[in-house]
Amino acid sequence: MAQIFLFLIGLLSVLAPQVLADTLSEDEATITRCIQTLHSSNETERAQAAKTLRRIVKKYPSKTVNIRWRDGGAALWREKIGRIKVGMDIKEAQRILLNPEFDFLGVYNGPVVSYATAQLDGHWAISIPISMVFSPHSHTDIVRERPELMAFDERIEVKPPARYSGLWAVYYANGQKLRQARYLNGEYDGLSTEYFGNGRRSSQIYMKNGDFAGAYETWYPNGQAEEQHESYRNGKFDGRSRYWYSNGRLKIDSRDINGAPEGLSREWYENGRLESIGSYKQGKAEGTFRDWYENGQQRSEQFWKVGRQEGFRYEWDERGHLLSRRLYRNGEPVDNAVAQ
Repeated sequence: MAQIFLFLIGLLSVLAPQVLADTLSEDEATITRCIQTLHSSNETERAQAAKTLRRIVKKYPSKTVNIRWRDGGAALWREKIGRIKVGMDIKEAQRILLNPEFDFLGVYNGPVVSYATAQLDGHWAISIPISMVFSPHSHTDIVRERPELMAFDERIEVKPPARYSGLWAVYYANGQKLRQARYLNGEYDGLSTEYFGNGRRSSQIYMKNGDFAGAYETWYPNGQAEEQHESYRNGKFDGRSRYWYSNGRLKIDSRDINGAPEGLSREWYENGRLESIGSYKQGKAEGTFRDWYENGQQRSEQFWKVGRQEGFRYEWDERGHLLSRRLYRNGEPVDNAVAQ
């Protein structure tokens, strides 16, 4: 009996690696097919493919579509990124990173630095700071700083048919929902919800006839609320608005009427201490405004009337020493009225 048991154990040790390898290859092939199906215009087919993707991804340690590697392929991409040098032509960087048929998603032109971005695979993306070097007849984009590897699940957008009515969902490459929205005759109409690649909500708003028409909320990837607005209509906030830090502490609490601030407005530092407080009336500052340093020491105090500073404005340093006192009339400083 013991010999039979040992024989079965030995047989299993030989077969198990092959079985696991076959299962891995089958799952990779299924992932490829399902991602292709996510581009389908058939809502039922997309939903079934997404369900299958979520089931497979959940089985593996990486929790990404790159199931062959425990780190989701991060080490492989970092090795390639390490070969990209500052001053290199961006086309050479492209050859290092991507297959010839792929191209950069686009270029973001910032105030100082521009960034070339690319989706590397179903889970990873890259951002490369670039600069333009000009010659008499052309220009060349070169790598300005070391690129950054980012976890960014591929977003697969599929537009609904013309004048579509009903619920429409699109997905990330890992099978998680990217967006679910209700349409009426081809226009957003009802609740529209967007999601992070981890399956948690990122934003939610009510729409009517293709325009914002109700409460608007956003969240951080960890599930913590980021913004809450009672109403957002015609591009303007209406009602109470609150913002939070990612640690859950309140950042801003204010109110608007048709896009104009109204009533008490308060802001806090991330450590929970009050940063500023003041009130508005019909969109204009009204009454005493105060603000504080992060250590709790008051920074300044001034009085406002119909949106203009009136009376003395006081300023202190972080240790509480008075720095200045300036007199204002109708929003303008009065000459020779500064004391230190």
